[in-house]
Amino acid sequence: MESQKTLYTFIDIHGEPSTLTLDKWISDSLQKQVGDVHQWIQKAYNFYISKYANRSRRSTGDAIRLKASQIAMLELPEDF
Repeated sequence: MESQKTLYTFIDIHGEPSTLTLDKWISDSLQKQVGDVHQWIQKAYNFYISKYANRSRRSTGDAIRLKASQIAMLELPEDF
């Protein structure tokens, strides 16, 4: 079974539109917890590139996806 994905757009360091893909369950959970996921991704991107300027595009995306999954996991019940 293929995992469903959700695409989010944000503005990259060059002022160009870029996209980040999240698993649907992560984006659904993230929306419940942070509200505007597009805005959260933009803030996370801006944070990572300001703190870790030498990271690759892929590495930055991976860091944002990892943080998003950590936030999403907070919603899981302890006895799942």
